Amino acid sequence: MDQHPSQTQPEQSKGPYIALGAIVILAAVSLFVLVKGKSSVSTVQQQSTTSQTETTNATSTPTSDSQKKITLADIAKHATAQDCWMAIDGIVYDVTSFIPGHPGGSAILMGCGKDATELFNTKGGRGDGHGGRAQAMLPSLQIGVLSK
Repeated sequence: MDQHPSQTQPEQSKGPYIALGAIVILAAVSLFVLVKGKSSVSTVQQQSTTSQTETTNATSTPTSDSQKKITLADIAKHATAQDCWMAIDGIVYDVTSFIPGHPGGSAILMGCGKDATELFNTKGGRGDGHGGRAQAMLPSLQIGVLSK
């Protein structure tokens, strides 16, 4: 009784090959996300730099950017999703670059062009205010202080 050689040998496990394939796919996806993320960060940084340059050119106050005196009238000129400034607790922020990533969606637009302290501290009247993550992010968006 001659048996075919493939019938006499035990079937080899495909498990290691499947695991290796999954690792390769996971690595490719991770690399794509990493590259895409760096591209998005670069775009946001470019937008922020452009916005800060425009801010510097628009005002003639010789103080540092974070201490620049900005009036509510100046803030009111930046009241769109494409150009959004707001004051929170006496500090002025350009949040334009953050709008697409805002966890609350378009709710952030309610504060554009105005003193948004109450909105920020109550999440638009819906809660106790923004948490530590939002608080920690604000300094990177600061462009000045509110002028009385």
